[in-house]
Amino acid sequence: MGLSKNNTVIYLLITLIAIYSAKGALYPEGTLISRLSLLSLFALSGYYFIKVLIMKRNKGLFYCMFTFLLIINVVSYIFTASHSSPLHFNNFAGILMALLPFYPFYYLSHKGYLKDKHLMLLLILIIPVAIANFFYNRELVLAERIGAVDITNNAAYTFAFLIPYVYTIKGRKIYSFIALLILLSFIILGAKRGAIVTGAGGLFFYIYYQLKTIDKGKRLRGYLLTLIIIVILGYFAHDFYMQNEYLMERMEDMVEGNSSGRDTIYSNLFNAWYKSNDAKTFYLGRGFAKTLEHSGTGHFAHNDWLELLTNFGLFGVLIYFTLFLSPIRYAFNKNNDFDKRMMMFSILAIWFGTTLFSMNYTSSNAMFQNIMLAHLLARDKILFF
Repeated sequence: MGLSKNNTVIYLLITLIAIYSAKGALYPEGTLISRLSLLSLFALSGYYFIKVLIMKRNKGLFYCMFTFLLIINVVSYIFTASHSSPLHFNNFAGILMALLPFYPFYYLSHKGYLKDKHLMLLLILIIPVAIANFFYNRELVLAERIGAVDITNNAAYTFAFLIPYVYTIKGRKIYSFIALLILLSFIILGAKRGAIVTGAGGLFFYIYYQLKTIDKGKRLRGYLLTLIIIVILGYFAHDFYMQNEYLMERMEDMVEGNSSGRDTIYSNLFNAWYKSNDAKTFYLGRGFAKTLEHSGTGHFAHNDWLELLTNFGLFGVLIYFTLFLSPIRYAFNKNNDFDKRMMMFSILAIWFGTTLFSMNYTSSNAMFQNIMLAHLLARDKILFF
C-alpha cells in the first residue's frame, strides 16, 4: 500500500512539473492550469520539506547548506526585497521553483521509492515540452525584435540541464544517443555560448561513460558501434554549427573576449562589494536582488557567485561553495556505481558552468539538476560531506 501511495506521489510530481513547464507554449500563461499546477507543486514540496526536516537521519552537509540557501533567500525576500517589483517577484519565484522540488525527491529517493525509470519518464515528458518552449520563446524574442533573423534563445539551457537524465536510459544505447542528439541539437540552435560550453562538459562525461562500459565479450563490436555513434553526433553537431553563421560569430566574439557587457556588470558588482567600506555589506551583503541596483545596467549578475556576493556577501558565497563538496566527493568515490558517478560528474560540469556563464540557483531550470542531486545524494551512505 505504501509503495502504491508513494508511486502515485512520484507520478503526480512528474505530471505537475510537466504541466507547469508547458505554460506559454502549450497553453496560455497565467491561467488556472498554470497556477494550480504551481501551487500544487509548491504545496507538495513544502509538505516534504517538513517531512525531511523532521526525519531522524544525519542528512549531511549538502542538505544543510542547500536548506540554508533556501532559507536565506526566503528571509531576505521578505525583509529586503521590493515587493512591488515584478523583477524581484519573478526572481524569487525562480528560486523557489529551482530549490523546493529537491525535498520530495530527496525523501522519496531516501526511502527507496524513486527509481531511474521515474527520472527517465520525466525526461521523456519534458523533451517535447522543452522543444515547444524553445520555439515559443523564439517567437516571443522575434516579436520584440522586429526584422531580426538571428537571435539567442535562453530556452537552450533547459536541454543542457537534461543531459544527465540520458544516463537513465539503459539497455539500448541507440535510444540514449538519440535523446542526447536531440538535446545537443537544440543547445546549438539556441546559440547560447554558455549553454554550449556547459553542454559540452556534460557530453564529455557521457561519451567517457559509454566507452568504459562496453561489454568485455563484445569489445570490438562495442567500440565500433560507439565510435560510429560518436562520429554521427559529431557530424550533426558540426553541421549545425557550420550552418549557423550567427553562432559562429558569437563563438568568435567569446574567444576574442566579447562577453556581451558581462565584463562591465562583473566589474561593477565586484567593486560595489569590495569597496563598500562596510563590514555588514562585506560579510552579509546588501539584500535580495540588489544586483539590479549595482550592476550598472539594471540587470542581474548572470553569475551565481557575484549574485550571492552582492546579495549575501562572503557568507552567501561560502554557503554556495560548500554545496559542491558532497557532489564532488560522491563523484570520486569508487564505491558508488560507475554510471551514478558519471552522472554526477555531468551534473557538476553543467552546474558549475551555469554558475559562471548564466544563473543557476535562481533559474527554474535548475530544478532538473536538483531533482537529480536529491536522487543521488539521498541514498549516499557516506554523510560526512
